[in-house]
Amino acid sequence: MSASSDPNSTVRAQDSMGDLKLHLREVIAEPTDLIKKGTAPPPYFFAFEPSGRSQEQAQKFAALLGGSALARIFAGMNLVRSNPDHSGGDETSTTRHYSLSNPREYVAAFNEKTEAAINAFTKGPLASMYRPCDGGATASQDLECTRAELHDMVLPRIFGGLDQVGKAHLAELDKVLTRFTAALKPFQVSTTSDSQDGHEGYGGSQPLPELKHAVVVNYVKSIDITGGSGGIYVHKPYTRVAIFSVKPQHWASALQKPTPSQQGPTFTSASEEAEAAEVANHHNAADAAAATGKSVIGSLSGLFGGKPKPKPPKPDERIKFTLNTTILELEFDDAKYHANKAKFEGIFKGMAEEDEELGPIAESGGLHALGRSTCMIYQAGEV
Repeated sequence: MSASSDPNSTVRAQDSMGDLKLHLREVIAEPTDLIKKGTAPPPYFFAFEPSGRSQEQAQKFAALLGGSALARIFAGMNLVRSNPDHSGGDETSTTRHYSLSNPREYVAAFNEKTEAAINAFTKGPLASMYRPCDGGATASQDLECTRAELHDMVLPRIFGGLDQVGKAHLAELDKVLTRFTAALKPFQVSTTSDSQDGHEGYGGSQPLPELKHAVVVNYVKSIDITGGSGGIYVHKPYTRVAIFSVKPQHWASALQKPTPSQQGPTFTSASEEAEAAEVANHHNAADAAAATGKSVIGSLSGLFGGKPKPKPPKPDERIKFTLNTTILELEFDDAKYHANKAKFEGIFKGMAEEDEELGPIAESGGLHALGRSTCMIYQAGEV
């Protein structure tokens, strides 16, 4: 029997498409909503939209959004390929996915999605549209600082050197980071791969791999080719991929998590809870206070016989934190994107057909609309 006439092959193909749709629905969801369900969100994509002083700028930015949409699609494909046990991608899917609710799967849950996104930009068909350029760097730093100071150290590594990002942006981005970390506080992360629960993800008691996160930043760089005398600009689209890796025990300490031997989440300070609640949610403003549910869970654990955990350490407590950072600065080939755009538009529309969430996006604007749905977009500062 040929592969094309094998009914099992047809079912596997349908299941793979279902899983791909599931991953795409995740990228348009509010990340903290996924976290509440025990699902690691895909990496954050940010985009800084030019003020629109030129049509060329707008065109370059639109191409970047299309590129982001393709990156999400190819990252989804990478995830499907990495998990051959496809059992359907709908709500009743039994496909094996790592869960944040299992401390021993926490690292793998994030790492698989981080690596899938990185590989979308650096390997495969999409990589030919992104040319590595000067500005990339790798660094490792041993820090001893307060938890609040960590934010001040992380954000410049992601957005540093970008004229499009001002102080007001950084204040808003700090709130996004606060909300993300606050949503993760009810979950525990194991610092070894001991598999007492029978999980086969990592065998033995060896240290876990480092926890990886990635952040993607899209921006249009305007260059005055007259050196400032004539005001003639060339506009180029860029994508920055900021990759972080940390030891699981350092990550757990930074989030003030209990160890796996403890039960229940720690309480959250009132000031941090209030700050997380006020964060502007770009995907769904009604869920702006979603991350604060953790304090309710902590209270309930006390009501039902659980011993309330101590309050988090004082804000001025200093922790040790080794932060490894890799920055990929990529110039986007928008000409190559437009040359292949029609083909990819057709693939996306066929994939999204009859899907309640993806279908309207495909019909309203195709890849451009998907890019807007999957990026957190800010108005760029004047360059």
